[in-house]
Amino acid sequence: MRSFKLLLLPLVLIFWIQHLLADPGEGWGTGLGGGSLKPVNASSGTSYQTSSVYSVTLDYQWPLGKSFSALITYVEHGGKGELPNNTKYQYYKTNLLGAEFRAWMGSFFVGVHGGQYFLTWIESLSAYSGIRSTGGSGYGLGFETKSGWMLTAYHEQSGTFKFSEFPNQKVEGNHIMLGYRWP
Repeated sequence: MRSFKLLLLPLVLIFWIQHLLADPGEGWGTGLGGGSLKPVNASSGTSYQTSSVYSVTLDYQWPLGKSFSALITYVEHGGKGELPNNTKYQYYKTNLLGAEFRAWMGSFFVGVHGGQYFLTWIESLSAYSGIRSTGGSGYGLGFETKSGWMLTAYHEQSGTFKFSEFPNQKVEGNHIMLGYRWP
């Protein structure tokens, strides 16, 4: 994460030094991806993830002039996990319903977002732990071509999900997405 912040500083300086020539697209976008976004123990930081994560996203973006855009987004992540002293839940799913603000330079963007995160542990299609929610935020960067294809990378950090039957947890980590925005 420290190296990501060091990379972000020169990008911010580039935005200050030269005129932004952004052309953000407007409309619906969707994407698929994966990464290391995982539930962790809120106190100790112990990861409960045991497999890679899938990601699916749906968003709608509005340009705010030529240099900025705003979007609303729904993101779903899931994977295989293992809770301590509780083997009946083998999968987890986490969601984000939020808003993002992006600064553009050409096809490249840097964005920050926040919203409501949700987490549930799954035993089977008909049995799950109940859905917990908390606020959270993240940041990312990526590019979007004029034809609509996009590639993004994000870092996420939720607040604490409070559970009564197992340890309190947070969702944190990184993920990448390959997507498309319809013109």
